Amino acid sequence: MKTKLFIVFFVFVLSGSAMAYGWGFIMGGYWHTAAMAADGNLLVMWGWNYNGQLGDGTTTERHSPVQVHGEGGAGFLSDMTAIEGGGWHSVALKTDGTVRTWGSNYHGQLGDGTTTDRHIPVQVLGEGGAGILSDMTAIVAGANHTVTLKSDGTVWAWGWNYHGQLGDGTWLNTSTTPVQVHGEGDVGFLEDIIGAAVGFHHTVALKSDGTVWAWGYNSDGQLGDGTTTERHTPVQVHGEGDVGFLSDIVAIRGGDYHTVALKSDGTVWAWGYNQYGQLGNGTTGSSPTPVQVGGGTMLFSHVHGEGDVDSLNDITTIAAGSYHTIALKTDGTVWVCGLNDNGQLGNGTTSDEHTPVQVHGEGDVGFLSDIIAIEGGSRHTVALKSDSTVVWVWGDNEHGQLGDGTTTDRTTPVQVDFGSMSVVEDTEVIPNNNFCSVSPNPFNSSVTISTLAGAEIEIYDLRGTLQLRSVTGYNHAFIWYPDETIVSGMYLVRARMEDGNCVTKQIVLIK
Repeated sequence: MKTKLFIVFFVFVLSGSAMAYGWGFIMGGYWHTAAMAADGNLLVMWGWNYNGQLGDGTTTERHSPVQVHGEGGAGFLSDMTAIEGGGWHSVALKTDGTVRTWGSNYHGQLGDGTTTDRHIPVQVLGEGGAGILSDMTAIVAGANHTVTLKSDGTVWAWGWNYHGQLGDGTWLNTSTTPVQVHGEGDVGFLEDIIGAAVGFHHTVALKSDGTVWAWGYNSDGQLGDGTTTERHTPVQVHGEGDVGFLSDIVAIRGGDYHTVALKSDGTVWAWGYNQYGQLGNGTTGSSPTPVQVGGGTMLFSHVHGEGDVDSLNDITTIAAGSYHTIALKTDGTVWVCGLNDNGQLGNGTTSDEHTPVQVHGEGDVGFLSDIIAIEGGSRHTVALKSDSTVVWVWGDNEHGQLGDGTTTDRTTPVQVDFGSMSVVEDTEVIPNNNFCSVSPNPFNSSVTISTLAGAEIEIYDLRGTLQLRSVTGYNHAFIWYPDETIVSGMYLVRARMEDGNCVTKQIVLIK
């Protein structure tokens, strides 16, 4: 079961005065997939729909995208900032900080106070069923539980709790409305959280100080505390070799029974279940504490030609499927390791890989490139091209989750067929890697944003709130010096060219 990092890519594609649909966010559910337009007003889904997780008012499996309906079946869902897919349910975050859910509700994972499946979105209620849940900034979904992050840094969860994955100090019970995650040792409440991820039955949280906390199921050490003991309240993830604690983390993701973290130096660390090599350290032995993915001097090594070896350690984004791990490099290439029975690694084979390999190009020609976002489904993988016009998919397609109109597995990337919902054909876009560069990334005190031509620079937080706009007109280069009120975390840089073309890039601030 894949999980999500709290990042929204607001990618705008403009041509003259005509606005085109640019896919700004992608999602990989267990057997379903989604894409959301950059403006948050178009959400399409495809794949398995047995519990109504596609939100189109039916339980009909879809092999190509359909639009998600609005509450009560009126119109279509809009004004969104994020979309997440659980095992058999879906979750959307609205711009007003409220949350909508649909699909399976057997364990109360929809948060509407019932255990009734919903085929169209319903609104999540407040704590104890009072009022509505509001002021949320991020969402993630596990197999049968849902987790949200509030603007005050607290964490709220609902759904199945058999393994303590709700983090409120209890277990066995199901909660059909949100409960607040408790603090370490069941004292107070967990606070100062800037990101979260979920696995099949465990939950992980990232603090603003770069430390990681986890709770829930721990069968294979996926909580990272050096044990396999189930935890019903948060415990801190230990350091490599069980020494000290993991630190300097900027992003977290969860597979079914493993967890992945990205450090500020661009390296990737993982822990938990490893039967298929999803920890990427060249072994198949599970680890209850973090190990470096592709560790050593040949991090994510790949031979491009005789005597020509690149050491890939410049990772900006991570993702995880049920039993595979995915990493996106700053150059727009994608690297993967772990289970490959359905071709989810995208390298043209169905052989497992215990160290990362590079995803191949369409038709097994060359390598996939120019990617700005990645997601992992259970046994399929999703990627978004930098111009936001193309969503690439590969792997398991039994339920049409690749969206290419078939149920044929793919071992290399194919494009989702959006039909009339795709971007207009005459839209002119400039490749992301040629349009805007940021350095260093991650950064501490300042970051330089450069373009090949003059551009207006804007910087947003993950809720889409403008943090800074260049005031000196259109620049070839701009330096941002965040003041003391700007906290560590992910931010989005948007460069708008004089001809109207725009692109957005992710940057990481570590203070």
